[in-house]
Amino acid sequence: MTNAADDRGATSAPPSLTPERLFADPPLIDALPQTVVFSSDGSKLLFLASSRSRREWLDLWLVECAAAALSPPQEAWLTAADLEPILADAEVEESAAEQAERERRRQFAGGIAEVLPRPGAPEVLVVCGGQGVLVHLETRALRRVTRSRERHVGLQFSPSGRYLSYVRQGDLYLLELDIGRERRVTNDADVTVSSGLADFIAQEEMHRFKGHWWSPDENALAFQRTDEKTIAISERQEIHAGSVETIRQHYPYAGQANAEVRLGVFQLEDGCVDWIDYQQRTETYLARVDWLPSGLWVQLQDRLQQTLTLGRFAAPDWRFEPTRVETSETWINLHNNLRQLPAADESQGETTLLWTTEQFGGSQLACLALGTGTASQPGKLSLCSPEALYVEGIAGIARDHVLVTGWLETPTERHLYRIALDQVRSAAAGESGTRPTAERLTTAPGWHELRVSPDGRRFVDRSSALDATSSLTLTELGDGSQARLFGSAVADQAYGAFLPSHCTPELGELTGRDGTRLCYRLTRPANASARTPVPVVVHVYGGPGVQRVRNEWASLMLQLFAQRGFAVFELDNRGSSGRGRAFEAPIYQALGTAELEDQLTGVEFLKTLDWINGERIGLFGHSYGGYMTLRGLTRAPGVFAAGVSVAPVTDWALYDTHYTERYLGLPNSADARYLESGVLGELGQINAPLLLIHGMADDNVLFTHCTAAIAELQEAGVLFDLMTYPGSRHALHEPHVSTHRFRTILNFFSRHLGG
Repeated sequence: MTNAADDRGATSAPPSLTPERLFADPPLIDALPQTVVFSSDGSKLLFLASSRSRREWLDLWLVECAAAALSPPQEAWLTAADLEPILADAEVEESAAEQAERERRRQFAGGIAEVLPRPGAPEVLVVCGGQGVLVHLETRALRRVTRSRERHVGLQFSPSGRYLSYVRQGDLYLLELDIGRERRVTNDADVTVSSGLADFIAQEEMHRFKGHWWSPDENALAFQRTDEKTIAISERQEIHAGSVETIRQHYPYAGQANAEVRLGVFQLEDGCVDWIDYQQRTETYLARVDWLPSGLWVQLQDRLQQTLTLGRFAAPDWRFEPTRVETSETWINLHNNLRQLPAADESQGETTLLWTTEQFGGSQLACLALGTGTASQPGKLSLCSPEALYVEGIAGIARDHVLVTGWLETPTERHLYRIALDQVRSAAAGESGTRPTAERLTTAPGWHELRVSPDGRRFVDRSSALDATSSLTLTELGDGSQARLFGSAVADQAYGAFLPSHCTPELGELTGRDGTRLCYRLTRPANASARTPVPVVVHVYGGPGVQRVRNEWASLMLQLFAQRGFAVFELDNRGSSGRGRAFEAPIYQALGTAELEDQLTGVEFLKTLDWINGERIGLFGHSYGGYMTLRGLTRAPGVFAAGVSVAPVTDWALYDTHYTERYLGLPNSADARYLESGVLGELGQINAPLLLIHGMADDNVLFTHCTAAIAELQEAGVLFDLMTYPGSRHALHEPHVSTHRFRTILNFFSRHLGG
């Protein structure tokens, strides 16, 4: 007897990925932890990871580092259900501020929200439902420490773990944990005023989420006080399925006023607050605050972000002592790479800071030696990393080495490097005639995200590559031994059933029209050939602060296209991050120009491939990528056969101060290029099929951007497709919305590009 496969002459085709399955539970790819921390003594590793059955529900996992190679975790150590008995009276509903911060962090999971190791104690604080619960790491005994029913945010331990600080109803509190005594630091919160939290601009654009900082000796607590009364109230509508909610908010539109931000220092002994005058100009951004053993350090930006001043305040008079000033004709990127270097000799009075700078090309590790004598002596800057190494971050100081992340050969990978501390000190002292050398510690090709233990003995590595799903590995720095903690082979995961249809992307490089090295990622469908050339979707972001092209396991969203016969092309144009100031600068005062030019270079390359149908090229992007889609359809007519624009910025005057002014300056300045960089006034030129998508409760790229585009397209008589999602914000992350959105996009491209 012959089977059905024999009768057909072939076996059944392997299954193709669908939006319905991609966004359903259980996840196709095991989700890796969103938060990874070491216990205060470095002996244990804790992380929050999705439940096996629910992708948007987080449990707490624990690993004993010494036994990790023998027993990787098989189940969660603590779940939100374990906390329910002691959190029965907790306020369930999140505040608007919490919801907004989660949206900005792109954290949408429920369950346990945060885990914080308690310094000097075998305990961690878990945050669930806006409440803090101390959990003993040996006995798993639970002790709720926030007794009020109101929600608590911004929770932090003091350096020794004696105190816990937090914000409740807009005011800052501290709790002496062992005796349960709570002290109120501020008492003036109202509709516009809050203390202890980062403001909207700091969170959204500076990526600073802390709003209070403990002194190393725990005698004082610095905090930010924000008053939004200076920002004009604007109204936006959040359109939900059965209602329309008018939100009155203080939104700092480009060119308009920012919030009033003050910096105070609360003295625990007498309960007094010293207010610090950090404003160097009328408008100065409080970009970074770090309380180090050598003082309270701040990084200040002018409004145009072309000057960054690093300096410190010292008690009792809190006089500002500037140490380092960096300038740029375009803008200066912020980073979190300020560290104080341990003194080689405790008797020395010299203070040396570690820092990264883009002043000399790329991103370099540098030392700021403040010298002995008066603290106001200007710091001497010395470069202390290999010239060719792009230093992205300082991962830690481990015994005799400084650990940094960055890249050497290709910007599509990230690795951990070790630089000898004595070489760093020699460079800082001007003793060495050559730059220090660096040893790469992550050997496998790919993209590595690292966290070093507090004692510097080990690090945890979250890594992946184009052909390998993400894994979590623990490495001992001493002997290099490794233990894989999380992440099985892809064939052993739910996605294994779709592997026969999987299309592995490939990386490559192009030379831009100006000679710039451009990196791309290309996903080729299995059916592509010179005899059957396929359509291609150019998946674009293109904006600053983002790097799309990486040697990492790519989003399965690419497979939705590739397994339907569409190639997918991604290119990091000039203006993208991870390459240094010279690579980013061409977009200054000219958004949408260099980016589009480089994307068109990519299109020219695609047309040289005999398996690509150069007449059927689509363009698709979200947020800045949505803007780039409209830019491509208006400024490069005839190149793209169809475009999908999701949540696009259409008028830069409708976006916020810090982001927009960084690239375009003040709207009323003589050299402002807001109209030229926007797309309004040009949409009537679109002659290719367009699908416009937007969330109707978007509080980032406001729905007004979409309605402005709709009105102009209609007035010009341009036919287009429109899909809006009631109640959805910028990320459009809800599973049913994601499913419907990609069904709509795939259907649109199938109709207009084939496939």
